Amino acid sequence: MIRVISEQEAAEFAKCSFRTLDKLSIDTKVLDGIGRTLKWLMLSVFKGVYPSRAQVYRELESRGEITRSNIRFGRRLMELVERYKIVHPVQPYDLHYGRNVFHGEYATVAHRNSPQYPLIVRLRLKDRNPRHLKGPDIVSLCRWLHFRTSETSLPLVRILNWPMDHDEFWTEYFDEPASRKQLDSLSQAFHQNYRYPNSGPYCKDCVNPDCFQSTARFVKWTK
Repeated sequence: MIRVISEQEAAEFAKCSFRTLDKLSIDTKVLDGIGRTLKWLMLSVFKGVYPSRAQVYRELESRGEITRSNIRFGRRLMELVERYKIVHPVQPYDLHYGRNVFHGEYATVAHRNSPQYPLIVRLRLKDRNPRHLKGPDIVSLCRWLHFRTSETSLPLVRILNWPMDHDEFWTEYFDEPASRKQLDSLSQAFHQNYRYPNSGPYCKDCVNPDCFQSTARFVKWTK
C-alpha cells in the first residue's frame, strides 16, 4: 500500500519515531505559518506586486501561531525576496520513493548575478549550530531529489538554508547515491510503522508522551 507522507511528518519522524503529525511542536507550527506567509509573498512579487513590510507583518499575525518576533521574521522574508530572483514561487511536489510518496512544497530562487544556478529555499528556525555541524535534513533531501529527478537538464542545484531567527545563511549540495541510501532507510522505517524513542535536544519541546510507555520505572522511597 502506498503511503503519503507530508514534509512536517517526515521531519518529526526523522527526529524520533514517536513524534507524530497530530502532535506537532510549537516551533513546527510557527515555521509552517512562516512558510505560508512566504508563499503569499513570493507569489505577489512574482506577479509584480511588492508588499510593504507592514503588510508582511500583518500577514504573519494572521497565521495565529506567530505572536512575537514578527518584526524579525518579516525582515528576514523581505531580505530573501530582495536578495534573490524568484525562479518559481512556492509550488507543491510529490516525490514517489519506494512504497511512499513524500508530499510538500518549495520555492526556487537564484542569485541575481548567477541566474543559471537554482537554489531550493529551506526555511529554518532555532538552528544555531556551528556550520561544520549542520547536516542535511529529510525535508531538504526530499526537495533536492525531487528537483534532480524532474529537472534533469540542470545538474547543479543547491539548498538555500535561510534561518528566520538570525542573519546567517548557507547553501549545500548533496551526493545523490548517499542521499538515496539515507532516504531508503527512512522510507522503510515509515512503511514498517517503526516506533522507537530517540532522545535528543528536541525532546524539550515534544508534546507526545508516548515514549514513556516503552519503559517501566520503579522508584523505592526510603525514609
